[in-house]
Amino acid sequence: MLYDSKDPLDHIKYFNPHHLELTGVDPFDTNQNYPESLEYAITDWALDKICRLPGPLYIILINHGGTDKFYLTGSNDWLEAYDLNAWLTQLENDIQQHTNDPLPDIIIIIDTCYSGSFMNDLIKPESTRIVITSTADNELSFRGPKLPSNDLLVRDGAFFVSNLFNELGKGVDLSQSFERAVMRTEILSGNQTIICTHPFFDHAAQHPFLDDNGIYPGHNQLYTYADGYRAKEITLGYERNSKERPEIVQTIIQPDRLLSANENTLDISVRVKNPVDDLNVFIEIKTPNDNLPITVNEQLQKELDLTQINLDYVSEGLYRITCDKFHTPGKYTLFFYVQNTDNTVYYSNQCYVFKSKENNSPPAPFQLIFPINLDDPENQGSTETELLQVIFQWEDTCDSERNQFSYTLWLSKNSQFDTDDLIKQEDILDSQYLVELPDNWDGNDIFWKVQAIDEFGASAETQVYRFKLDDKNNPSEMPIVYFQVYDLQTRLPVPEAKIWFGHENNSNSMLTSKRGRLIQKLDLSDTIDLTITANTYKAAYTKINADNTPIISLSIPLVSNVQTGDINRDETIDIGDVIYALQILSGLPSSDSYDAKAALIGDNVGLVDIIYVLRLMSGTIQE
Repeated sequence: MLYDSKDPLDHIKYFNPHHLELTGVDPFDTNQNYPESLEYAITDWALDKICRLPGPLYIILINHGGTDKFYLTGSNDWLEAYDLNAWLTQLENDIQQHTNDPLPDIIIIIDTCYSGSFMNDLIKPESTRIVITSTADNELSFRGPKLPSNDLLVRDGAFFVSNLFNELGKGVDLSQSFERAVMRTEILSGNQTIICTHPFFDHAAQHPFLDDNGIYPGHNQLYTYADGYRAKEITLGYERNSKERPEIVQTIIQPDRLLSANENTLDISVRVKNPVDDLNVFIEIKTPNDNLPITVNEQLQKELDLTQINLDYVSEGLYRITCDKFHTPGKYTLFFYVQNTDNTVYYSNQCYVFKSKENNSPPAPFQLIFPINLDDPENQGSTETELLQVIFQWEDTCDSERNQFSYTLWLSKNSQFDTDDLIKQEDILDSQYLVELPDNWDGNDIFWKVQAIDEFGASAETQVYRFKLDDKNNPSEMPIVYFQVYDLQTRLPVPEAKIWFGHENNSNSMLTSKRGRLIQKLDLSDTIDLTITANTYKAAYTKINADNTPIISLSIPLVSNVQTGDINRDETIDIGDVIYALQILSGLPSSDSYDAKAALIGDNVGLVDIIYVLRLMSGTIQE
């Protein structure tokens, strides 16, 4: 994608093993080692290019890595985050000395395990840097699909960056390209065995980050006027006369995306825009059993051996296959790919298929809360309108069989939800969600509904609400604050915590959701004192300072006041706790009737807790 044999200006410097002779790859200078060569490329080669022809600089690093390290070879040659920052700082200073032009945008993209650890070194306030990493500081990076190449299957080594450049190659801006690559990466790395804990509170094993406002640590999710705002102005140029790339524009699954317990076959068809001869269209299927083992190794990337199936050519632009791989009840994710005759692979969006489980019940019914329904007789005559940034809220629901479930938010300009610009946001785990609606929706009536779908496809759906957008006539916008309350020890969300705006005896308070989250628009013209309380936790106190930042994220840890050994939660450790623990072990009370934090080890009451309480009572040990 980056190489153009007709480009005489040598705008790209490649680094690859020196024994490989590849088109577009610079020969390795044996007079320098790898770190010296990379330093020269940044501090001298790039300086010369920028001074002669100003423009953005892209630095793309893809390989194995560790904390604050990028491996240049398989031996002891590596790049330290500290050194990369020093070279960039030297480059920035030299540009200012040699030219009168403003500093160009410098986009650093790192796809390696633990690449998020580079953020604290590379983020620089009031700079022109845009830093993108494929993972958080403590995560491994996922590899992509096995791609056919010269009668071999070669695995894509960097799923996130491949998706990022897949979007950039379409002319999509850097911000939106990042968001789409993040979505696919988190879906691929999703693992239902991962517990939703601080700081992401989702099931993904990999979380890319972007910073373009110089404020550490960057963001995994982008919002207007926060991280991602500058990246919206960045696009990767491409040749105007180049042919339009093949692209999947429609996916058809029959008879339905929900299979019964006795079905295991689907007809899958795709329509491809701009098809060429000998195009290879294929899918990879992530089954309910395709969860990665949690392993830790400094250079070990994660990979999934997913089932890969080639679709058959039917007619120009149409490909189809009958697939019988849906045997296990649960949620399947289908990833779609198009491979051109030059072996270039284009990534497309994924879709979900569910296989039912016999006698499975759907999540419990629930209702929408906000925005209010203008079609409700109680709200007739209401002039209430919403801005383009809308906080949607609905009731928490539950699943009687404790199946995992997620929400799907539907938004449309008609009540049938069949418009071409329909917005369908899947995989929402909380009962609140912020959406930035398109500018061309302003002034319209908007219809919305929410589905709760469990892992076997059983669903509950709300009624449809209608609200009106009027952003143009409401120019003032209050900052949006994300509150996330969590247990400091377990890092789990604290449900139904009460956030008091002011002091605890003030009546102005709101509850967090079951996942410990609250999204709220607040007037921050002055500092707001906060008190956070929750059952079995000590109160926490903090404040939000007056700020013009449109999006504020505030994570609030709470400390438990539950004593180890107080199994029955009567604030006294005595023989009653021993009796209650014996009842638990015998299966008498439900698992929700005691506080897991009272357990000595983990979150399950066992024989060790009975021994602990008896020893406390006898004075053998002290609390």
